[in-house]
Amino acid sequence: MINQCSKKSFFSCFQQKWQHQTIRHFDLQDVFQMITNSKGKWQKAHLKLYKQFLCLNDKEQVDVSNYQISKVENKILGQGIRLQSIELSLEFYGTIDKWFEYLRLYCIQTNFTQKYQIQKLVGAGTYGKVYRIKNKIDQNIYAVKTFEKQLLNSFDDQEGLVKEIGIIRTLDHRGVIKLHEVYESEQFVFLVFEFLQNNSLYHTLERGVILGESQAYNIIKDLLETVLYIHEQGILHRDLKPDNILQRNDTQKYVIIDFGLADLYREDGQYLFKKCGTPGYCAPEILWNQNYDYKVDVYSLGVILYQMLTGLNPFYSKNYDDRVMLNKESKFDYGKVKVSYDALDLLQGMLNRNPQKRLSAKEALNHRYYLQQQKQSYHVPSISHLSDTLMNTGSQISSPRLESHFNFFEIGEFSSRYTSPLLSPKLSPRFDELDKEILNHHNIYSCHISNLKLPKQQINHEQFLENLMQKQKV
Repeated sequence: MINQCSKKSFFSCFQQKWQHQTIRHFDLQDVFQMITNSKGKWQKAHLKLYKQFLCLNDKEQVDVSNYQISKVENKILGQGIRLQSIELSLEFYGTIDKWFEYLRLYCIQTNFTQKYQIQKLVGAGTYGKVYRIKNKIDQNIYAVKTFEKQLLNSFDDQEGLVKEIGIIRTLDHRGVIKLHEVYESEQFVFLVFEFLQNNSLYHTLERGVILGESQAYNIIKDLLETVLYIHEQGILHRDLKPDNILQRNDTQKYVIIDFGLADLYREDGQYLFKKCGTPGYCAPEILWNQNYDYKVDVYSLGVILYQMLTGLNPFYSKNYDDRVMLNKESKFDYGKVKVSYDALDLLQGMLNRNPQKRLSAKEALNHRYYLQQQKQSYHVPSISHLSDTLMNTGSQISSPRLESHFNFFEIGEFSSRYTSPLLSPKLSPRFDELDKEILNHHNIYSCHISNLKLPKQQINHEQFLENLMQKQKV
């Protein structure tokens, strides 16, 4: 019998219902025994899967993003998958291993402490912590970003986290950090990422290190290729800075992390959070509250390139308001940049204050500086020292770290209204207690739908499933 439920999931408001849509291509399809109602009745069903869309036929499908997913056993049918939302629960049985591995990227699991062992705290933010963890089954090392749900008490905060998860799910590129799966417990949301051991680009530049022209421009080329991919998916990162750029383990490739401020591009500029980023790296049009497009990310990379070439952030000031004003004015002393003519032209094109004249990521990659480079693989020297840091702040925290003495665990006076929209002054005093709570919390969080009193509920989902099954038979 389908497990019905009593506790509402954090993701309940962001779960989709059945809808009509024609899908011509499917990633997986197979025949299963499917339970369609709470009485435990099952029927044969031909299920198809395209990304997060589960289809009962070519037109009726449901987006299972943020549905709870778990493996279940039936004495007669064997192993199966259970998918649950606030209004719908279904099970299907058969050869499900490939389907589970595919669906877990889009769905929410509930057995984090059964699968992972927490090893070490590596970072803290306003809403939770970042840990190094070990998979108990395959012994592989990952990183997990935890969010304490009671601190995400506004709908905008919740929507921001769900949007971050949705965006990172869509990205599959060597230059973007890889999200493996998402879990939920009664108190926390867990995002399991690949573990990146090397230091951020911030640690390379924090002592005013100046990089040579070839090395600096090769790093920027690597990042431009990743940013171009992100833009081609219709996404703006909006918080590119040295803290959010890491080297992948044992390679010379750089990885962009922390999509807490990312959003889907809109021509009307009506974003969930419009004025955001980190002063010192923001495009001026963001600070002036003007409409903007993908080129804000190119500007941020231009500031990073300037810093690599000079050892200085062009908008540095100990006073936060002064830093914002310098960033808004967007003036640069190019006399400090000692590079070739073409290299300087590329830098100025990326830092043009006028976004209409600023280079796009594609235009920057096609600049004559890169076209004139010999066609050979480049090598960026690896950072000389390693750390266990996945990321320098918790998700959606964008604290300006221009001072070399910035304490990794300090939030507060360095944070601002232009940093993450989820940043708040109510840094939880319970952070020190969370490690123990997570480690000792072994209760599986389940959702019992039948006891929920949903206002204005008009859809009988069990009957709807029955009708779909009858259509399929016909």
